[in-house]
Amino acid sequence: MNEITLLKYLKNSRGSSIYDIIKEFKLSRTAVIYHLNNLLKSNLITSYKQSRKIVYIANTGDTINDYFNSQIKSLQDNLKEINNLDIVKRRSRGQKLNLVIPNYFDLTLNSKNILKKYYNLVDYSDTQLYLTQDEFVNRTRDADVILNNWACDITADVLDKLPNLQYMHLSTHMYRYVDIGACKKHSVRVSNIPYSYKSIAISEFLISQTFALLRQTIPASTQVQSGVSDFRFFKGSQLRGKKAIIFGVDDGTKDLVQSLKSLGVEVSIYTEDKNENPAIYGLSRFASKFEVFNSADLFYVSWTGDENKALIGKLNHNFLDQIVNPVYIISVFKHKEIDFDCIRELIYLGKIKGIAFDYFPDVSIGDSRASEVSKILYLPNVIITPDIAWYTQDSVINMNKTSVDRLVAYAKGDDSYLLI
Repeated sequence: MNEITLLKYLKNSRGSSIYDIIKEFKLSRTAVIYHLNNLLKSNLITSYKQSRKIVYIANTGDTINDYFNSQIKSLQDNLKEINNLDIVKRRSRGQKLNLVIPNYFDLTLNSKNILKKYYNLVDYSDTQLYLTQDEFVNRTRDADVILNNWACDITADVLDKLPNLQYMHLSTHMYRYVDIGACKKHSVRVSNIPYSYKSIAISEFLISQTFALLRQTIPASTQVQSGVSDFRFFKGSQLRGKKAIIFGVDDGTKDLVQSLKSLGVEVSIYTEDKNENPAIYGLSRFASKFEVFNSADLFYVSWTGDENKALIGKLNHNFLDQIVNPVYIISVFKHKEIDFDCIRELIYLGKIKGIAFDYFPDVSIGDSRASEVSKILYLPNVIITPDIAWYTQDSVINMNKTSVDRLVAYAKGDDSYLLI
């Protein structure tokens, strides 16, 4: 879906919420908000509150007419340009494009066989996950289409070296590792997959890590493995009756709220997105910043939206120094910035009672002992895992199905699901 399609929809619908748009176009919430924000910035749509939800409606007048006319002219100009490209001619004639999977991807045999029907497949899916940009370019130099499983940062310089590339599918819901603006300039179409493919796995993982911290199951198991068996070192805490704050919202937040409530936890959400409605998540209101730092026992982070704006996007002094009530922090979010020195200090002071990270900024270096994370790696009640929260058999099946559906649709000429 592109923004002109969304604008036409809003014009005809006379007002729709984010959830109406997600249902209509089967897009991720992230993609919908991205397009809506662009239209709001261009003064092409207006948002207003209707009952307990935010509704978006297309503006009227010369501004929107000029926009449609400019988009039509742009499409016409682009069509003249791309009609001369061999890759488009091959696609229109039903000839197979070159699809490269440059890095590790849990490609099932069935998915592989389907893709081979539509593409000349070059498959590196059984190799390493993280690539250097040079390795990525070497593997994808002749690609028309790429299935990218977060191999490396995709910059303008990388795209300059991929002259045939016309479409990149991301097997992730997050796309911050791709320069979307550069893709537009290089006429590279991009798609991702909705967060829902892993939302249940994420919720279950967050809860499992909670019990591991509260009951200290990992150090207790390690003690037994060392030949010592003494329960007195591992007095735990019960989950029931504690207060949890969930930072940000995503497709799995509602499931997490319900699961925690069923375990006797008082749950609230902190979000800086003014378009969100607490009732959707079974809450009467969102938490204030004061409540976050002064009364919460547990912090959960799975998705915060724009991490540069969100309160917990960067786990630095600005955030950590505000903690008053001692907390457990359980995060599966890909924080770009984590102040491990500050976290280490707060663990020693008792302000952080336990912490579980499923990702750290330099996870791609391979050896965690050489990473910044080593500053807290061996402290009591610290759990560090290598991005496994989403990794279940069910999530892999969902990821394969959605990715294959996207790639097959593109081969057939359907681009309704594209991010750009």
